[in-house]
Amino acid sequence: MCSSIRILACLALVACLVMPGLAVAKKGKKGKGRGLGPGGVPALRDQVVALQTTVMAMEARLAALEGLAIDDDMDLFTENQGDCDDTDPAVFPGAVEVANGVDDDCNGIVDDVAVMPPTPPGP
Repeated sequence: MCSSIRILACLALVACLVMPGLAVAKKGKKGKGRGLGPGGVPALRDQVVALQTTVMAMEARLAALEGLAIDDDMDLFTENQGDCDDTDPAVFPGAVEVANGVDDDCNGIVDDVAVMPPTPPGP
């Protein structure tokens, strides 16, 4: 929701910068419209298409950045900082690796701990 608001604000700003002279066509002599300026409606369509393309690119970039910059599991590491599972607070770079089928320390190797054989019972 917040992203949409930012995009709309950006869209309004870009519209003001790109099309500062755009106004509603006023009636001229004999009821004819005075037009939209050089290029008329086709030029306006091109500007709107370019603006829509810019907004879509901005939305994609914003979504990518927002998703990577938030620490979803509150372990003080984000995906940008190497957290390979930002839904599990026990998984983060530098965590103690445990033999549990999970890459706890985010080094790309699952269960890379030395497995010690069980100690036989003493006499």
